[in-house]
Amino acid sequence: MLKLIVQHSPKLLAFVCGLQLRLTKPQLQHVLHLADALIVSEARHKTIAGLYRLIVDAPDPSNGADTLRMSPWTAEDLRAPMRHFIVTDLVAYAQQTDQWTLYVSLDDSLGEKDKGTRHLEAVAYHHDHTQSQGKKKPRYTNGTVHVEVRLELGARSYAYDWRLYLREKTVRHLNRHRAPEQRLRFRKKTSLARDMLDELQQLLPAGFQVYVLFDSWYAANRLLIKLVAKVRRHAIAQQLLHSPYVVRYTCCHGRCDRLPPLG
Repeated sequence: MLKLIVQHSPKLLAFVCGLQLRLTKPQLQHVLHLADALIVSEARHKTIAGLYRLIVDAPDPSNGADTLRMSPWTAEDLRAPMRHFIVTDLVAYAQQTDQWTLYVSLDDSLGEKDKGTRHLEAVAYHHDHTQSQGKKKPRYTNGTVHVEVRLELGARSYAYDWRLYLREKTVRHLNRHRAPEQRLRFRKKTSLARDMLDELQQLLPAGFQVYVLFDSWYAANRLLIKLVAKVRRHAIAQQLLHSPYVVRYTCCHGRCDRLPPLG
């Protein structure tokens, strides 16, 4: 296989260093290897061994696997600086271009795995709504599901945050082998979505006109009521501050008419 990566991109180095992750030098090197190879690789199945084959003078792929498998960090250790980095960059771009209409897209994604995949904790059979033919002919696919929030401002798009979704049955199975203090809690997709929107609202400064876009799958009453409540709280607070900040929420498909008026 042709080696495609001789040295890491300066932009990738600046991005990873800007996150200020608390990693040892070997850990940082493996994170850079994996990130760079994921960007460059055009393979459909991106295995760790396949990614390392793209790098000149790369160490044994098992070292990269160990970095992920025995990593001292949690998912939140990586996500928190990533969220701050993205919002800081987004605000700077808005100030440069004078574009203040922000689109927040909310959706879930199913990552298909082979039918024989059984030993990855998050892998299970999930309802595949893209392959299903209505309620009478549902299809289930073996894989992992995550809920993602993307941001779009002008010509820029950001993968802002994501959460792994585990079925309730999967959570019960995993908790059998965990200590009480390490047990997982089942979260619905709408609950994961609310958490990510709450965190975005805390980081995002005033001045943006925000549209939250989602399909009818997420149009649960609790989520819609929470969004409308946020609109009203922001409207009242910003009127007191004489700021033009306006927040609007909408959805892509159906059930939007259930939103109560904001007046």
